[in-house]
Amino acid sequence: MPKKINITINGKKYKADSGQSILDVARANDIYITTLCHHPDLKIQGSCRLCNVEIKGKNGLHTSCSTEVSDGMKITTDSPNIKRARKINLELILVSTAKNAVIVFIIKIAQSVIMPKNTK
Repeated sequence: MPKKINITINGKKYKADSGQSILDVARANDIYITTLCHHPDLKIQGSCRLCNVEIKGKNGLHTSCSTEVSDGMKITTDSPNIKRARKINLELILVSTAKNAVIVFIIKIAQSVIMPKNTK
């Protein structure tokens, strides 16, 4: 049986089970954290980095989907730094996706020019 621990999210105290992710605890308590790559049927990767949060006493931002809670942890889910990071990460995802779409489009055009379909 998991051990019950105390954490703080956005200044409010919550009980959590050891081993739970920050994201799971937040969702169980109706605290919204932006996600893109998180899905219950997929392995946790933290690759989109949109679920970043700040943890008091730890440098940088941490993915809430892959970071387990620990007793006494103090978490911030929304700050100017988090918003800026989420915006940059989403822009990078969109640019990467757009580039891939353009590459696919160019390949399809090239294929149609090099190997046109037979027309009767």
